[in-house]
Amino acid sequence: MDEFIKNDPKGDKLKKFYYQLQERFKDIQDDILGHVHNTGSAIMVMIEQLNKQSSTLQKSSVGHPDESFPPEELVNEVTEQLNDLMTHHNTQINHKLEAHNPILCCRYKLKYVIFCIVKNAIEAMQNVPSHNRKVDIRSERTSEHTIISIKDRGKGMSDIELKDIFVQKDQWNSLHQCANYMVELKGRIWAEANSDGPGCTFFITLRI
Repeated sequence: MDEFIKNDPKGDKLKKFYYQLQERFKDIQDDILGHVHNTGSAIMVMIEQLNKQSSTLQKSSVGHPDESFPPEELVNEVTEQLNDLMTHHNTQINHKLEAHNPILCCRYKLKYVIFCIVKNAIEAMQNVPSHNRKVDIRSERTSEHTIISIKDRGKGMSDIELKDIFVQKDQWNSLHQCANYMVELKGRIWAEANSDGPGCTFFITLRI
């Protein structure tokens, strides 16, 4: 091969071709790395903004009195705040919210809980085919409780993970804080594996 490149005129052309090909591959690699960097930066900015929103909700609850409001109003506010994240992950949110009488509790604490659960549901489906990235939010009322359910179609969790999910502190301490807030709201929060496929459903109950 060395003799061919040195002595044959075609060898010089072949060498120039490989050199040009190498330069082209380098340009393509630089373009890909640039796109990866820009996308990664955009995601980190989005996550930072969402975490700031979560932190703001948490701080806003301090010293805040209970308010009377319909729970479906709160769900709509949360989904509007998470619209950019839904668009980025190509996720659809389906509402089936019954009209409820107003509930009396700390609005900001309940909003923090719903915000964190919906945000986690969206992020749990990053590796799911786009046509299956759906979050179902339902609400119903019994004689004593308002029940809000948030269902994702992610990979799901084991029974042990479901049992400990609110006890062990996650990366941003959000689910652990959700459990604390629900205790303060005299309500309950838990998660169950979906019976009709992968993923899990979070349930929030509050006394009327």
